[in-house]
Amino acid sequence: MHAKLRLASLVSHPIQYQAPLFRALARHPDVDFTAVFLSDHGVKPTLDPGFGRVIAFDVPLVEGYRSLFVRNRALRPHTQTFFGAVNPGLASVVARERFDALWVHGYAQASNWIGFAAAGCLRIPFLIRGDSQLLVQRPLPVRGARRLVLAALFRAASAVLYIGEQNRRFYEWFGVPDDKLFFAPYSIDNTFFAERAEAARANGRRGALRARIGAGPQDIVLLVVGKLMGFKRPLDVVGALARLDRRAIAVFVGDGELRGAVEQELAASGARGIVTGFVNQTDLPEWYAAGDVAVLASDFEKWGLVVNEAMACGLPVVASDLVGCAPDLVRDGESGAVFRARDPEALAASLRLLIEQPALRMRLGEGARQLVARYDVATAADGIVAAAAAVSPASEAGTRVPRKIVAMRIWVGQRPLHSEKLFVMIAISRSRGLSMTRVATTPAALQPKPMHIVSACLPCAPALRKSASRLNATRGR
Repeated sequence: MHAKLRLASLVSHPIQYQAPLFRALARHPDVDFTAVFLSDHGVKPTLDPGFGRVIAFDVPLVEGYRSLFVRNRALRPHTQTFFGAVNPGLASVVARERFDALWVHGYAQASNWIGFAAAGCLRIPFLIRGDSQLLVQRPLPVRGARRLVLAALFRAASAVLYIGEQNRRFYEWFGVPDDKLFFAPYSIDNTFFAERAEAARANGRRGALRARIGAGPQDIVLLVVGKLMGFKRPLDVVGALARLDRRAIAVFVGDGELRGAVEQELAASGARGIVTGFVNQTDLPEWYAAGDVAVLASDFEKWGLVVNEAMACGLPVVASDLVGCAPDLVRDGESGAVFRARDPEALAASLRLLIEQPALRMRLGEGARQLVARYDVATAADGIVAAAAAVSPASEAGTRVPRKIVAMRIWVGQRPLHSEKLFVMIAISRSRGLSMTRVATTPAALQPKPMHIVSACLPCAPALRKSASRLNATRGR
């Protein structure tokens, strides 16, 4: 009987965009999928600094797939900082579950590296999927150090998943070969957004929302969806709006630190526009249905999933050239237009064409709908499964292969745990799975070879000391 591929995803916390992908993986006939979360951020109502308010998403985040939560021992837990996720227990979870492949989302938190180390020690193939790109130049010393570290990490990875063209160029710049790259695009639940938008057009909800913002039949509603933050450049949209005729109305669907500035600038310029505040997932497609054109003016956007959302709802998109998804999704003459970032005049010129040409607007909207259909959850799931199957020994033999003896040197803070030459020896066999055999006090005791030594530098954590005590108890076995 063919054994299912035991695939795990290591991710910071439950995210509304990832839940549909996880459910698709859980439904895959050849995969036994588990999501391993480093935090429960977002499961309950949570303060979102970007929106500047407590957020509770109205769609299920952890339903329809198996999930595990690993205790976060960070002094200041956070989903966006390196030491905001420190989960020493992650290594034992990876060992206990005996995954055939570990897909790690990103490398920007300490526990991502714990995951890499655990997979390396246990000889479990690991996959990397992130959203980095080369659009923003960093200082030369930072680029040099970053290249050394990340090039080594990508060499160690069994496969690398790229989300789009900008992301692929990033990995190629670090020397990742073509045969190691697998396409797994950033995606949303296209059906969810498309069906709800169509329902809003059919049941009169579109008309009601347009009436609420004062938009008549001849007016063109420009949707700006997302957090009102500096890098999103909402004030550039207001600047462009002031250069357009009075048919254009900007609707900022979101909230954030620049809300007051946006409202003040709208009033000062005399341009037509409103800020709705935060809109939850189930209501968001109705606003897309009420719009005519979607705008994303960011000067730093690793991807921009609001573009996927708008296109799934049949809207053309005008995006800056520093939006990561632009080469994939925003194609001039097919699905929208790309303008030079930080240039309100260039944005106004792109919008003016769509405002003045209804036929072009409709054609690009239909082109957007067709194009984004190729960037869906099923495509992403297939790419991830293909990568995991390609690198997992279990997928070829149908059984788990023997693991070699591995050694790990564990550090707590700046000092090795217990003594300067403390090593942990892990023996893994086909029949017994993971077996912690003993703690050796000298490298010479770590025989037979081959062995792989990994130093994992971690902040102080009581759990590590407890784990070491349990390992000490196994000596003599």
